[in-house]
Amino acid sequence: MPQTLLIIGDVHGCYFTFRALVETYWQPDSMRLIQLGDLTDRGRFVPDTIEFARQLEEKHPEQVTFLKGNHEAMVLEYWNAMRETIPPIAKLYSRNNSTMSQYYADSELLQRLPEDMKWLGKRPLFWENDHVFVSHAGIAERWNTLKEALIPDHEENILWTRSKLKNIGKLQVIGHTPLLTGEPEFREAENCWNIDTAAVFGLNLTALHLALDGTVLDTFCVPSKHVDYHLS
Repeated sequence: MPQTLLIIGDVHGCYFTFRALVETYWQPDSMRLIQLGDLTDRGRFVPDTIEFARQLEEKHPEQVTFLKGNHEAMVLEYWNAMRETIPPIAKLYSRNNSTMSQYYADSELLQRLPEDMKWLGKRPLFWENDHVFVSHAGIAERWNTLKEALIPDHEENILWTRSKLKNIGKLQVIGHTPLLTGEPEFREAENCWNIDTAAVFGLNLTALHLALDGTVLDTFCVPSKHVDYHLS
């Protein structure tokens, strides 16, 4: 049984950076790996990132949890609209083009697309124990349901909020809002760590290593691999 938590921030298709962090710092025998969503969009290797995540989960089903982020929600809404032959909303298409275009550029990847979308659709919204609550964007002060809201009503939901978080008596660990310092941020009044350190913008991918009681044991920041986010 895992004795500590390794919580990883927003990946956004930065496959080589993500793999480097996991292979360097994750110890499967003693750490539960939790990734807090946004595997998709923006970066150059979304299908590879999803495949790696699925392999980790298949090999270590009791030690790995991949959560849903707002970008997974958008990708899935676009995918469902395509399947139902509903013309996609232009705004939604522009946000998700980086994911779908990567699948459609390769016939083998395209064959994988339905199963990858099915897997993304099964991602939970949060993970928690008695001391730690992990989600993509957090529980806001003005919003107190753990259900997934529709995208047009997203302002305060657990996938989308950027407002002040509620102090829930547990340590919250979130991502969603990129920290352009490249460093994770603790917000004491909210008892919250934001660990989205803007990997896809060329900064860092961060993992927070916690004891099960929420004590911070370490932070690991891996500089983004240039190939993951830049075309040249």
